[in-house]
Amino acid sequence: MRTHKLLNTKLIASRLMQSHTTHRQSLSSYFPKAYFSASAANSNGGTIKVSVTPSGLKTASDDGYTPVVSLGIYIKAGSSTETDANAGLSHLFSKMAFRSTKLRSDLRLYRDIEKIGGIIEKQAGRDFVQYHINVLPENVEDAFVILSESTLTSCFHDWDIKTMKQNCKSDYEDLLLNGEASVMEALHAAAFYDDVSLGRPVYSLDNLERFDGETLWNFYDSHINKSNSAITGYGIKHELLTSMATAYFSELPTSSTTSETPAAKYVGGEYRVKNLSQAHTYVALGFQTGGRSSNDFATCQVLKALLTSRLRGTNLQSFLVGYDDVGLFGAMGYASPEEAGALVDRLTTELKKIASNLSSQKELDAAKSMATLNVLNESNVRSSRMALLGSAAFAQSSVPTQNSSFDGVTANSIMHLAHQSLKKTPSLASVGRLSNVPHLQEVLPKLK
Repeated sequence: MRTHKLLNTKLIASRLMQSHTTHRQSLSSYFPKAYFSASAANSNGGTIKVSVTPSGLKTASDDGYTPVVSLGIYIKAGSSTETDANAGLSHLFSKMAFRSTKLRSDLRLYRDIEKIGGIIEKQAGRDFVQYHINVLPENVEDAFVILSESTLTSCFHDWDIKTMKQNCKSDYEDLLLNGEASVMEALHAAAFYDDVSLGRPVYSLDNLERFDGETLWNFYDSHINKSNSAITGYGIKHELLTSMATAYFSELPTSSTTSETPAAKYVGGEYRVKNLSQAHTYVALGFQTGGRSSNDFATCQVLKALLTSRLRGTNLQSFLVGYDDVGLFGAMGYASPEEAGALVDRLTTELKKIASNLSSQKELDAAKSMATLNVLNESNVRSSRMALLGSAAFAQSSVPTQNSSFDGVTANSIMHLAHQSLKKTPSLASVGRLSNVPHLQEVLPKLK
């Protein structure tokens, strides 16, 4: 078993964690909600600040009011950076956060997190890996010690790896049982090819059994450094975050190499997943849009809200997936296998309507309000907030408040965006019993 180089640091002083009357524990590690992502809203009135410390640590904070402080590390990794040889490694690595360290066993660390009422979260997505700890404000320093120790003195014991592999398998099995998540995974494969960049699945079991400590250390050496990691904090002043990050992450290695995420190239196409265990057939029809950094992403958000309102009360729903350089907009739904063809017809009909008919001012105003609420709700999901801060840390740009960004969206801009999107090659994904699901070539004429 390899012992990693690291620490002479103040961390090594194994300190007794003070007890707190709040006694909570949640080891939540779940499928990231990138699918319905939105631009950030400073819903709590806080200020998002970013900086790079003199030692090269990237930091981002949001000091908005929240009774709980979140401290985390955000890593430029994820399934889009993987290959066939290491598919699934980002997922397993995220699971290894807050496990055994050189200073504490997993049981001891678990109990010390409980003592301060800590709640930990771990995530791996297509373009990131992150983990963070949530505590009451009086326990911020203890939480920083735990976060730093978990990052800088990892052990990757064989028994820990074996346990976390089972968790990876459970995530994969849960995904197969979730028709909506499965069809969105399939949609990515259709949109970007299934073996490159954003088309690669978040969860993969292909290499899981052969992953070991050395594999994880190789990932660690590539990504856990000042070039590829950022320290994030929510509910904390930026000055306090940077001073604590400097104190507890000063030994984060320096690297001259930054992980490069392969450029996402939208291609469009079809991806079908036969799953006879599904009671329903799930279908998603998506189109390329600009990414989160594009000038028209706010229009995309209002477009998504407008379609949501039109689909209310049906078994259809709209979606908007935003990444840095590309997005996917469209609609998805489910039906009995016998009605799958009719389901696709309804999807195409609704998408054509929104691209060919101007919305009324009343409908537009309602869609803007809904888009604002969607953004506020998304930003209040703590894992989403921390991922936003991680992106801001790497971009080294603060995030504007959202309320003003929808002001310039008009009925004409929505219809134009929808019309332009539908002119591009669509992506069609289906999961379940597929005998009655038409192929893409049969769908294309219905979109004209």
